[in-house]
Amino acid sequence: MLLNNHLASNMLANARITVNGFNKTESSHSSAAINNSSNTKSVLGYAVDNNGYFTEDFNKAAGIPEHIKIHSSTMESLYRASVETPQGALRVFSDIDIAKTIGNAYKVLSQLVDEETLQKTSFSKDELANLPQGYEFDRTTLNVSKIHQDVFEKVNADLSFNYQNKNNQMFSSTFYNPVDWSDRHNPKIEPATDIFNSANGGKEDTTLGVFWNTNAEKYTNSDGTISMGGILVAMVNGNGYLKEGKATYMGQMQGYDRNVNPETIQAEYYASSSRSVFDYSDRELNMMSEQRREHIKEMQQLFTKLRVANGYEVQESARSTSYDYINDDKDSEYFDPISNIFKELDKANKEHLERLRKKAIETRQKAQEEAQKQTQGKDVDKLYEESNKAIEEFAKLIEKLQEESNKTKEPKDQWHVSADSIKKAFIHAMNNQNQQAYASTTKQQVGTFEVEA
Repeated sequence: MLLNNHLASNMLANARITVNGFNKTESSHSSAAINNSSNTKSVLGYAVDNNGYFTEDFNKAAGIPEHIKIHSSTMESLYRASVETPQGALRVFSDIDIAKTIGNAYKVLSQLVDEETLQKTSFSKDELANLPQGYEFDRTTLNVSKIHQDVFEKVNADLSFNYQNKNNQMFSSTFYNPVDWSDRHNPKIEPATDIFNSANGGKEDTTLGVFWNTNAEKYTNSDGTISMGGILVAMVNGNGYLKEGKATYMGQMQGYDRNVNPETIQAEYYASSSRSVFDYSDRELNMMSEQRREHIKEMQQLFTKLRVANGYEVQESARSTSYDYINDDKDSEYFDPISNIFKELDKANKEHLERLRKKAIETRQKAQEEAQKQTQGKDVDKLYEESNKAIEEFAKLIEKLQEESNKTKEPKDQWHVSADSIKKAFIHAMNNQNQQAYASTTKQQVGTFEVEA
C-alpha cells in the first residue's frame, strides 16, 4: 500500500503544520565549492559553467544528451527540501543523487514521446498541452505500462487507480497539474502548462521535505518556450518517485527505495506501533537497520522539540508517555505514515492541554482558598448586613409591582411572591455568581490553546 506522491503533496500543503516555529531552514553548509587548481566552480559534486548550469560531466552521469542544460540552483533546492528538513522524521530521503534523478526523468520521457519529440530543444505552451498528461509505471524499474495522452483520460485514470496494489504499479501526472474542484459538477480540467508550479506556489519550503524551487526562469526562453532541461525538471516536480537517493525508513515505507519491499517495512512499523519512540533501549536500537534507527532518533528529536516548546520537563516526562498509534486494529482503515505522524503530533498537543487543565484546577483551588481567607473576620458581618438591606429593598419593589399587576388580573390569574422567597432566590444567585467568579480565575490563555477547568 503506497502513498500517491501527488496526493501526498496536496495533503501536506493543506495541512501546513508548523512544529514549534521550525517552519524554515537554511542550508547548514554551502553546496558550492571552488576547485582552486582550475578555478572551476562545482555544486553538489558537479562542475558548473559561469551561468550556473551543470557541464558535460553531470550530463554524462545522468545519461542525458550534452545539449540539455540543468541549472545548479534547481538541484540545490531539491536537495535542501528533500534532505535538510528540520523535521527529520518527515523526510523520505537522507541523500539525493541529483544526476540519477534527472536521468530517471529522461528514461521515463523516452517512453512517453517519440524520437522526434525527444530531439526537440524547446516547447511552446501548445506543445506542452499536447504532451502525454499522465502515465502508469513500475516504481522499481520505471518502465511505463500505460500512457494517458488526454487530460480527461488522465484524471479518470487517477480517480480509478488502485494505489494500494501490491505489484509496484504507480500512477503519476507527467507535470504538476491540479484539478480545480471548486465546482464538483463541472470541475476545471485543462492540460498542464504551468509545469513548474506546485501545491506550495512553486516556492521552496523545507518544513515537510516536499516543496522545492524549480527555478522556472532558468528554463524559460525569451520567447516563452520551455527548454528540454525544463521538461525533465518539471517531470521530477510532478513525480517524486523519479527521485533517486538513499531512502529513510519513512521513505522505504512509501516505496522510495527500489530495492526494498515497502510492505515488509510497513509490517515492521505497525508491529511496534504501540510502543513509545522513547521506550527503545540502546541495545535494541543497535540491532535495528540504519534507516529504522535513524527514524526513531529523529522522532525522539521531533517530540523533544515539541515538549521543550510546550514547557515540559523532558528528562522526567520524555520516557514516561506512550504514544498510541491509530492502527492498532489490523482490520481498521489504512493510514499512511505521514498521517500517523500528524496523529502523534496531535496526541502530544492533547497531552499538553491535559497538563494545562491540571494547572487550571490547582489555580482554582488556590483562588478558592484565598477567597475564603479574605471573607473571614469582621468584614463578613458588614457584607451580609449590606446584602440584606439590598435584598429587602428589592423585595419591597417586587411586592409593589406585584400589587399593581394583580389589580389588572382576574383572581385566578393573580400571583404572589413572598419577600422570604425572594431573599432565598437572591442568595442562591449570589452564591452562583461567586462560584463563577472563582471559576473565571482559572481560565488561562497559553499560545493558541485556551483551557478552562
